[in-house]
Amino acid sequence: MKLESDLYKLIPNALPMNLRISVWQELLTKDYNIGWEDIQGVEAPFSKSAYLAHVARREEPRDRFGKNRFEPFEELGIPSEFCQEYHDIMGDKQIDYLAVNLVFQGQQFWPHTHRRQTSLVYYANLEWHNKWGGETIIYEDDGETFHAAVPYTPGALLWVAPGATHAIRSPSVEAPMYRFTIGMFYD
Repeated sequence: MKLESDLYKLIPNALPMNLRISVWQELLTKDYNIGWEDIQGVEAPFSKSAYLAHVARREEPRDRFGKNRFEPFEELGIPSEFCQEYHDIMGDKQIDYLAVNLVFQGQQFWPHTHRRQTSLVYYANLEWHNKWGGETIIYEDDGETFHAAVPYTPGALLWVAPGATHAIRSPSVEAPMYRFTIGMFYD
């Protein structure tokens, strides 16, 4: 299986299993909202994505207990406990924000890009079978020609090159659970 190109790199076993379990348990307790604004300005009301997400920004306000929604992820070892290969790629870059995406059967996702942002996707489910779908589709630089279908791989990180066009394939009807990912974005 091809695990990398100039447009993406799949890093298996990015977190130790004990932390993968803790992250998974944390994701099951989060509040999920329908989409978020991808852009700001007059188009913002029309840019909301149509899937469920929990967004946490590093610089968001703190609650009455002195915490924000980003800190629990840091406490679980994201990204400090990721494997060395992650640190070799990202160096000392800091996550600006992350989005936990909850995807279910029948959803439609369109090819998109994060323009100049570096992004990584952590595949958070503890178990996943190929027949359940959920691949990340990577496109060539023209944004239309198929490049690769990266299988949903529990515990793996997927680095996506800045500006690389990609899309999510929703789980198949055989999937008995939601597809959870944590998208991490670096400016």
